[in-house]
Amino acid sequence: MFAHIGPMSEIGLRHALEDGLVIVRDGEVTNSRREEVLDELADMFSGARRGMEIVRAQSLFVQADDKPAFEAFAMIFRYLNSVYGEDLSDHIAAANEVIDLLKKGDVPAEQTKGAVAEFLCKLLEALKLESAFRPLRAPMTLGMA
Repeated sequence: MFAHIGPMSEIGLRHALEDGLVIVRDGEVTNSRREEVLDELADMFSGARRGMEIVRAQSLFVQADDKPAFEAFAMIFRYLNSVYGEDLSDHIAAANEVIDLLKKGDVPAEQTKGAVAEFLCKLLEALKLESAFRPLRAPMTLGMA
């Protein structure tokens, strides 16, 4: 899902990150959208944690079940490793924890929420930056007979 994000998937991910930022910052989002976004982000960050474990184990092969987890980690690593370096795993774990707490209806610590909001913001910025510099597709020609 994440290795080579297509235009439609990228738009969905951007919206999920934008809405995730609103939720983490205690903004207004409909209950159904809140649940949907938190589920998507929980899947992504729990997958990224699993993908991180696969990388740390230096596994030569990734099982089919673990492919989405590995791709989630690879995407986050590609966008944010230069920003967070060795601390990236801690930020992924914190994001996963905050999203899980929000899903349960609990209130995370303000300092942790702030760090996760910054993490989501940087991920969103990196995604937008990459899409801004991606070459445009060649125009299509229509053959009219």
